[in-house]
Amino acid sequence: MSGLTAYRFSAQEIDKMLWLKDLFEDNGFIVDRFPAVYYDTFENARKEFNHLEETHEDTMNPDLLGVYVYGIDGSGKTATSTEGVVILFSDKIENYSRRSGNVKGDIQYVVLMHELGHWFSHWPCADNTRWIYGFDFYNNRTKEALANIIAYWCLETAGHKKVMSDLTPKCTNDGEFLHMINKNLLTVNGQYVDINNPYGAYYLLLQKDQKEILDKIKVLRAAFYLDDQHMFDFLSGDDELSEILDVDKIEDYIDGAILASPEICARGGLNSIIDLFRENEKYRDVFKGVSTLSQFGLFNEFDS
Repeated sequence: MSGLTAYRFSAQEIDKMLWLKDLFEDNGFIVDRFPAVYYDTFENARKEFNHLEETHEDTMNPDLLGVYVYGIDGSGKTATSTEGVVILFSDKIENYSRRSGNVKGDIQYVVLMHELGHWFSHWPCADNTRWIYGFDFYNNRTKEALANIIAYWCLETAGHKKVMSDLTPKCTNDGEFLHMINKNLLTVNGQYVDINNPYGAYYLLLQKDQKEILDKIKVLRAAFYLDDQHMFDFLSGDDELSEILDVDKIEDYIDGAILASPEICARGGLNSIIDLFRENEKYRDVFKGVSTLSQFGLFNEFDS
């Protein structure tokens, strides 16, 4: 990636990255290095990754200021993802700093930790697996909640917390209703968090133990075939995955892209998978080992 400018980390960022490394390693992940990180303009990033698109949203979020760009090998729903790189958009961060009044270094810190949250969710090995399959599926609420909760763990200064609060989407009309459900949905500036927005969903994870979240990342990697809603229900809930899934309605839980894939259709749909669930007790613990679909021979084993 010689065309992009390497990011120069602050001492505080290095310290917190090493803290994250220790946290993940203490919970069974292997972190032998960090991803490449760049600090350059959006246009220069698009020259290297021409699939990046300019987006204009009503509310700012970390992924408008930076990106975790990963690769895809193969095609269709059996494609595998490859390790990505982090790019912080210098022009967008500097413009946002001028508009918001937030210190540029605080914005860089929060966006960096968010994008590293994507990398930590995706790549470092645990139980001999990474999130190889399905990381590119439409599971935005789950992935953004994970990236944001990891960034939240890293907040240290009032400036960091202010940026995180500003980048967290707020409710407009239904704040009072949400507050009736959960009294903890106030941000530091007194506005209600939009927990239905992918970038606000992390607020439902604030009371979760770090170890629980990291253990659930391992589960979600194996259960990559679930749709976003059931992924997030598991991530934010208290049940084990086998208690959430109703084996007689397994097709209701699976990402629609997989249901429509030629690989599934060529094997007669989900009937054989459902039969295996019913007949084999070991398949009921779908959250253990490699993914259920891999065990059924649909995909190759996870790469280690």
